[in-house]
Amino acid sequence: MKQLFLTRERVGYPPIDALRPGKTSNYKPPIDFFPFLLALLVLVAIVWKLMSGYQEKALTIEGIEKSLGPQELEAYKASQKEVDEKFEHCIQYILYALEDGIYECLSCPPGIPFVTLKKGEIWYIGHTCQDDNDRHSRAFRQEHNVWLYTNYVGPKEECHKIELKLIRGYKYLPESQKPEAKLILPPYNRTDKN
Repeated sequence: MKQLFLTRERVGYPPIDALRPGKTSNYKPPIDFFPFLLALLVLVAIVWKLMSGYQEKALTIEGIEKSLGPQELEAYKASQKEVDEKFEHCIQYILYALEDGIYECLSCPPGIPFVTLKKGEIWYIGHTCQDDNDRHSRAFRQEHNVWLYTNYVGPKEECHKIELKLIRGYKYLPESQKPEAKLILPPYNRTDKN
């Protein structure tokens, strides 16, 4: 009759007698585990080496500047200054309804494409570092019957923070309670742009 239960020897442990002092045993630990462990350690070492290589090759401003010649470096610094200036002069703005009427709604539930706004209610909250004419141009504002109010002028990060606070606070305003739907975001905002 075969044994159907596990014994210490079957799972790779030495017999109990071999553990007693003064006793000897023919027990030899299984060696199949050691090649597996060695292969695993080699694999970990290879992955670690590859990952450290990626970190060394990471793109940095200092790395770019070191690789450029004098003329290229001047052109690069001028372009960086332009980028810095662009993001220092941003605006956080609000688009308000010019008159009572029906306005396009991107934040409404599916099947409700429009919402009724009263004059002076918020339609969109945003920020931009582009010219006023590039983002929500005069033609766009006339087409959608809204006016742009510049709420804050400053660095992009600050404009973005103010925008998020205003968007997330919109749902607490009485004007968010529309007959069509209870709005969580201003009608033309798709997301809170976290």
